[in-house]
Amino acid sequence: MTFPERLTLRCGPVSAVDLALFAAASGDHNPLHLDGEVARSAGFERPVVHGMLTMAYAARLFTQSFGAARVRSLQTRFVGVALLGDTIELEATLQRTEAVMEKLQEVARGIPGVEHVTTITGFSLLSLVRTSYSGFGFISMKEWRDRKTRAEQFQEIKARFPGRGLSSMDIPTLAPLLRETEEHHGKYEASAPKHHWSDWYAAYLVARERGRTPEEAETDAAQHMEGQRR
Repeated sequence: MTFPERLTLRCGPVSAVDLALFAAASGDHNPLHLDGEVARSAGFERPVVHGMLTMAYAARLFTQSFGAARVRSLQTRFVGVALLGDTIELEATLQRTEAVMEKLQEVARGIPGVEHVTTITGFSLLSLVRTSYSGFGFISMKEWRDRKTRAEQFQEIKARFPGRGLSSMDIPTLAPLLRETEEHHGKYEASAPKHHWSDWYAAYLVARERGRTPEEAETDAAQHMEGQRR
């Protein structure tokens, strides 16, 4: 199904008959909506249009294009009032929220082996058409030898630093620390010479096990790598 970029609806001017009919249908006979004097005593020039009537107009904005069966729910917030005689103009546009693509990036970056994630919104790669509700992403993977699961990372780190206390930790215990290590290694890797990731990981983890702060452990790991290059 193709969705229109923009929906519009013009309702009104709202008449006294409209208000009376809606009052009868809804059971809301509050005189604020039906009696001019009551409305003026409340500070309004004319009777106030029922809030639920304006919400019904908003629903009609969608049902006129998609049919009532396709409108599953409608959430509204009343921030003003319409009065008898007013014309209510409604408009809706389809807008691709950045939150969708941000979530995609978050999920993709958490997958072992993913190196870079790029997302683009506002364009359909399939139809080659600009649409506000379309988007796509590119995911590039690391070289095959660098795609490690948490368990594989754990085993390789223990092999790099045997007998340093890491062997007594199980994977569930180590997993949050591995995520932290990965974040700090990302900052180091951005400007560091080529190196094997597990050497840096092992030095960082040992420092954290010894009670060092993340920042101190990051410094210790960098110094360890510098010593290896000498």
